[in-house]
Amino acid sequence: MQTEKTYTDRYADYLDKLQEEIIRGQREERRPLLGFCSNADVVLSWNAPVYNQILKKYLHTQPDQGRNEQIRSMEDFARISSWYITQGIGGNMDIADVRVCEELLTCFCTELSLGGTGAQAAAALGAIGIASDVHLTDRSKPVCTILSGSGIMMTENGERIPVENCNDDSPPVYHFILQFQKDDVIEVNGTEYRIPCSNRLILFFDPIHRLLPIAADYCSYYEQQSRNLTSYLLSGFDAVVDVDVIEERLKMLSDHIQRLQSRNPNMVCYLEGAFYLNPEVKTRVMGRLGTLVDIVGMNEEELAEAVSDFGQEINLEDPQQILNGIKLYMTQFNLRGIVLHTKDYALYYGRSLSGVDMEQGLTLGSLMAATRARTGRYGTLQDCRATLELPLSTRGRSFVEAFVQLPEESKGQVLVAVPSRYMERPRYTIGLGDTFTAGVQIRPPQF
Repeated sequence: MQTEKTYTDRYADYLDKLQEEIIRGQREERRPLLGFCSNADVVLSWNAPVYNQILKKYLHTQPDQGRNEQIRSMEDFARISSWYITQGIGGNMDIADVRVCEELLTCFCTELSLGGTGAQAAAALGAIGIASDVHLTDRSKPVCTILSGSGIMMTENGERIPVENCNDDSPPVYHFILQFQKDDVIEVNGTEYRIPCSNRLILFFDPIHRLLPIAADYCSYYEQQSRNLTSYLLSGFDAVVDVDVIEERLKMLSDHIQRLQSRNPNMVCYLEGAFYLNPEVKTRVMGRLGTLVDIVGMNEEELAEAVSDFGQEINLEDPQQILNGIKLYMTQFNLRGIVLHTKDYALYYGRSLSGVDMEQGLTLGSLMAATRARTGRYGTLQDCRATLELPLSTRGRSFVEAFVQLPEESKGQVLVAVPSRYMERPRYTIGLGDTFTAGVQIRPPQF
């Protein structure tokens, strides 16, 4: 296992280098390709007293995780959401009745935002001056307006066009997001709970992404333009619940990826994880695509859930157990490398990738995510510069120091770890992992 034994803060150095790369990159046509989903997120403004009123009215049992269970009523919402919120854990839920959506809209103030890992990654890169190509499943005016003006391109009718020129008049696909704040007090059946960590819940009322529609001309177009791609982000499979649907998509995409890789072996493929509505879909995605991609990305909660699928538990406060969990998951699916991103640190473990500065990717991803957490928006270079004033996470530094001291038992693998810039009460907890993923896509224009 190759790694430096001490951590040196290179955030400022990588940010300075990034400015030079953006200037060079403006003369290049090579760019990342970001798929697959987009939507309009409805952010429910967190209000602890309002949420407590919902619990008082609708929570008649104890909180329960409700794993693999749909939300069919406000009683379901109260029971399941309170389990996550009292523990400070993020998660995804599937709403089955529009009346739940209508009730939430009456309870909370709302704000329209951008959803979908690929779309958010494009917006985050665009904010710092890096253009990308993106696949959109929601091409509505609200989505394309948010993405416009940053050099972001998409395909339509076999042609590559700026997103602002999209002519789709379809209504937006809405996802509800409820972010909650550390130290707020929640009352559950007369007992008060102090929220241990700021986080968010995502609630889907979305029949479109159950089908994961991929534009007919998309694969063939980029296979012909493969030499222009620096990286390929694969995401958005988590809302599919039908195994027959995912099998059709995986057959198409696995053939597509292999053709791209044969024509452009320098392109890095990155598969970002999520909380899947159907665990069998996750297993099939990892089994078919995991072996093809260079990197699988996930957060620590997703890692713990993934390891539990194999009958094991890991302590997320123990670096050795975290690394053991990563190795177990890599072995089960024959993965080449895993990126683990958390609020305190980011980690890569796996094969060394030619032409990839993994520390740069982890650092810039962490910086961009911290900037979004601090400002509530996709940060500019100036915003990122201001984020350098935040301290490194104390927990993150201790984890990084512990990771690099672990025994070198895996030959031919590399471990790179970077602590995050940290704040106790972030202004925003939405899309931080998606913004981090954007930073990992950044590569020099010439490689």
